[in-house]
Amino acid sequence: MKKLLFTIVLLLIPTVSYAMTLGEEDFVCPIDNHQFKAPINYSGTSFGMRLDMKPLGPTPAPWLLPTCPQCGFPLFKKEFSKAEIKKYRSFVTSDAYKQYVGGHPSYFLLAKVKEFDKAPANEIAYRYIQASWQVENRDKEQYKSYLSLALKENIAFVKNTEDKGEDWLTACIMMGELERQLGNFEAALIQFKKLQREPIENEILKRIISQEIDLCQKNISSPQQIEQ
Repeated sequence: MKKLLFTIVLLLIPTVSYAMTLGEEDFVCPIDNHQFKAPINYSGTSFGMRLDMKPLGPTPAPWLLPTCPQCGFPLFKKEFSKAEIKKYRSFVTSDAYKQYVGGHPSYFLLAKVKEFDKAPANEIAYRYIQASWQVENRDKEQYKSYLSLALKENIAFVKNTEDKGEDWLTACIMMGELERQLGNFEAALIQFKKLQREPIENEILKRIISQEIDLCQKNISSPQQIEQ
């Protein structure tokens, strides 16, 4: 899971402009040894960020994730050990996983792999959020279903986390943001007003919470850019 404070500060700093560049590479799926070509991103530049952490500007959002067209396994890293391949093969070849292949984008599949891996709930939540970016302009029903899955994972993370550190704060803010995008304005407002009572020193995060409260009070559910 990205660190919210670090990400926000980084994306709000003016940067030198570089165009987004694409390429294509050869891949071999570690699960079924299927050889395929897939487009990949080489670079991009962000100019700001949305409240759901989606970077804005000539940048991939999310970055392309090579996915085997035969079995649907997302190649989320370059190399896998023999033990990992054996473990993931048992899941990817299962009926439970096969039902998702073809009907969902790469980051949704990655979220399912991370669930199988028993990854931290906030990491799984972020993968569902990235999946929502992939479908937001083509399938609103699917988009909202991914937001709901991300919300569920963030709630689980907050519930089971005792340390009120940066990861906890990230999940709390995203809980409110996801409730807002789902149109649950009352729940979102309660969440952000609760956060206002927390001893948050960072001024950027304070402004974000105030912006979220204003959006909730105006019943605005659409994705919004972080105000600078």
